[in-house]
Amino acid sequence: MTKLRKIGFLTLTAAACINLAGCALFYEDDDGPTPEQLKAIEKQYRSREKKRAQALSAGPIVIDQQNTLVMNAMIGQVNGNAIYADEVFSPIHDQLSALGKRLSREEFLTEIRGIPPQKPGIIQQNITSIVQNALIYGDAERNLTNNERYVVKMYTQKNREFLVRMHGQGSYALADKTLKEDRGIGIEEVLENERRRFIIQRYVDSKITPLVNVSRGDIERYYRDHPEIFNPKTVRDTRLIGVTTAQAASQVQSLLSKGTSFADIAKSDLNERLRISGGLFQNQVGDAPFTKSLDLLNQKLVELVEGEYTTEPIKIGKVHWFLSIEKLQKHKALSLRDAQIPIDKELRDQQFKKHVQQYNENLFIEGSYDNLEDMTNTLIQIAMNRYAQPE
Repeated sequence: MTKLRKIGFLTLTAAACINLAGCALFYEDDDGPTPEQLKAIEKQYRSREKKRAQALSAGPIVIDQQNTLVMNAMIGQVNGNAIYADEVFSPIHDQLSALGKRLSREEFLTEIRGIPPQKPGIIQQNITSIVQNALIYGDAERNLTNNERYVVKMYTQKNREFLVRMHGQGSYALADKTLKEDRGIGIEEVLENERRRFIIQRYVDSKITPLVNVSRGDIERYYRDHPEIFNPKTVRDTRLIGVTTAQAASQVQSLLSKGTSFADIAKSDLNERLRISGGLFQNQVGDAPFTKSLDLLNQKLVELVEGEYTTEPIKIGKVHWFLSIEKLQKHKALSLRDAQIPIDKELRDQQFKKHVQQYNENLFIEGSYDNLEDMTNTLIQIAMNRYAQPE
């Protein structure tokens, strides 16, 4: 179903009246069509355009010398402005062509359709992005003040002068020709894209940035809640040898004194604990990785650096233990004072993204655009006819 606000409805109707055969002209002293007539005009207009899109989808694909997809099928509208299939397919034409050649027809359909809503396909992603950008731009442009419109006008004028100077050596025609060769679009299209980007950026910043507020308490709380970032614990790889007799402990000491590696002894029959793994414990976090019953090992652990091991046995109960530090990663702690700037930035970014997401969701709820699922299905039908393997 089409979701329309009043302004979008009137814009669409004006376009429909220009294009529909037999539609009466409205003069200044005419009251215009009734709401029922407007709805009938809109319904007829959309029906005709949908049939036209379906008819064009069955035709052969046309590509110009720049390998640009040419397709004039209207698949929907946003803010009363038409969305054509080429807007969606042009950026992904090469990707769809490659998929169509490589995959079977069924596999191609699965790939481009995706698994909505968890994993939308490439076509749905593209049309959603187009609609979203159009909604944001429409909202931004409607809310421009006269002063802001002047700023945009001057910004565009300066950009035009820059492009002519950089790409045309002062010649507008040469700059236009150069840009078409380099980017596939002329100078006015480049300027319009930049104008839209500028308007959207200024509007989003002015609308959302004031909503972002990070207090000192927020920073302190984030610092306390994320010790793994600002005061990360030491990470070690340790190796243990455990024997149950004093005689075996003496043998271990003797082998170590003769230069036998700790790892070789840990893997030998002499080791009575965790021999299969060579007594190795990897990625032990903190200064007390062993259980309370082995707390003497924890106490010795912090005294050793990487590559060191105990030469005297550590007796706990009936077991004589030897401990080696195979690897040690000690990270420098960051004080709250040093961390407050990156924390402030992180929290502001998080809030900004949250507000942007909410803003986008509201636009989709309140905006004027055709049903996304219907547009996606029409585009998938066109893609199947044009890119997929023949049936």
